[in-house]
Amino acid sequence: PSAAPRPAAKARPAAEPARPAIVAAREERPHPAAPMPFPAKQLDVLLSRMRGGLGLRATEGIPAGAFALGVYGLLCLVPLLIIMGVATVLTGGEPRPHTNWAQLACTLAGAALFLLTCQYVVAKVRSAALTAIHASRGTVVSTAVLDCVALVALVAAVLAPPLGFVLGYRRAGPIGCGFAGALGFVLAAGCLSAAAAALNPDRLNVTVNPAAGAGRGALGLFSMLLRIKLTVAPVLFLGCVAAAIWLVLIVFWRMLRDQAAVDMGPVAGQACAIVGLFTAAYLLLYLTYLLYHLFVDLAKSVFDIADNTRRR
Repeated sequence: PSAAPRPAAKARPAAEPARPAIVAAREERPHPAAPMPFPAKQLDVLLSRMRGGLGLRATEGIPAGAFALGVYGLLCLVPLLIIMGVATVLTGGEPRPHTNWAQLACTLAGAALFLLTCQYVVAKVRSAALTAIHASRGTVVSTAVLDCVALVALVAAVLAPPLGFVLGYRRAGPIGCGFAGALGFVLAAGCLSAAAAALNPDRLNVTVNPAAGAGRGALGLFSMLLRIKLTVAPVLFLGCVAAAIWLVLIVFWRMLRDQAAVDMGPVAGQACAIVGLFTAAYLLLYLTYLLYHLFVDLAKSVFDIADNTRRR
């Protein structure tokens, strides 16, 4: 009898290409973690517990509330300048028939239009900045630098109000104490918002990926710092508006106390300069963010080309 045919041998699966020893060692080697000393470890635990507490309310609620207060404050500054301009004519030490009402009206109208224009620019830039932040993703390798930023911001938030009261009292007495203390609370709110943003990068569309690489991590870190500045900027807007209102109130109070007329040109000019400088800085910061992300997109394309070349 003829022998039964042997079953065909199964094809052996193709062997996987051997990986270079350096690449295999990098994949298998665990990432070393440096031991944390006693104070740093406790601070790290404290920051980890504060991540949830300083979440959406501090990251988005504080800037939104500060922006609303700044808008209302700017709307109050315009009629305050008009009232002061009329009062500076009526409360002079002697009759002033030579007062140039046309020049005064032009000064006040120009200041009002300038302040309202600044309010419009700040509102549009804030809306565009929020859209740009949530439209562009970022990646950081580690949260070490962000934790340091959060810690410094929290310390500044604690120290700002008492330092404001002390420095204000030393420089200008009880009147300056109140304004400097209020400005310290505004600064503390901004620092608290910055700390919340640094502890919760996902709120600003930034993810943590240890495998992203040092180059992409550096790009994402600088992008995150710009995002924090854009997020906290409305709080500084409130501080600038408060400073402008305080300047006008101080001059108004001295005018009523001394019964002397005041030239409205420099007063209105200084108030407009405070708000205008912030508006220009805010717009420049937003343009810097856009240009930086243009550079980031170009750099990412270079990194992608390099990765594809290595795989080949």
